[in-house]
Amino acid sequence: MHTLRGFSKSSILLILTTTILLTTCKSKKTLPIQFYREDVYVWIDEGEVTVEGVYYYRNRTDKPRTLRLLYPFPIDSLHLYPHEINVLNSDYIKTKKGITYNVVFDSKGLNTSTVVYKQKILSKSAKYILTTARSWKEPIKQARFVVSLPEDFECVSMSYEPDSINNKFSRIFYYIDEENLFPDKDIDIVWE
Repeated sequence: MHTLRGFSKSSILLILTTTILLTTCKSKKTLPIQFYREDVYVWIDEGEVTVEGVYYYRNRTDKPRTLRLLYPFPIDSLHLYPHEINVLNSDYIKTKKGITYNVVFDSKGLNTSTVVYKQKILSKSAKYILTTARSWKEPIKQARFVVSLPEDFECVSMSYEPDSINNKFSRIFYYIDEENLFPDKDIDIVWE
């Protein structure tokens, strides 16, 4: 049997195959930070929408990490760039379509971020961007969305079916609860 620096052809083939398999498996590996939960409240009034989102993350590594997040806003000619933005416990930088901010993690640590924004709307529709969650490469374990509109808004429809509806304080509250959500659509709300 021929050898190359002490390795047989079959050993070299085994090493190459193992290297290819490890490289392939490595590319499918989960991200070091997991986005595992979100609680989002969408409060709609005539001409304005307020969104408050609380996002939950887990550092899977033994090293402290800082993650720079991009938070997109639904912006077009009928949905203006938010006029009020607040990111709890973090500075942010405005971009053309959203904001960026940092989330800091201890090793194996958990952290949350809270983003609140108010946006002028020039139509009878609002949107919460959800599909960007796919960039985390795994489903969100738990998600809760609460959408509230004045009770005199008629013919309300949403891209996600509410699990329950409650009427209180002259408003209608729509509750959407999802598990293992890997979203293929945003939350679109339309009314008359």
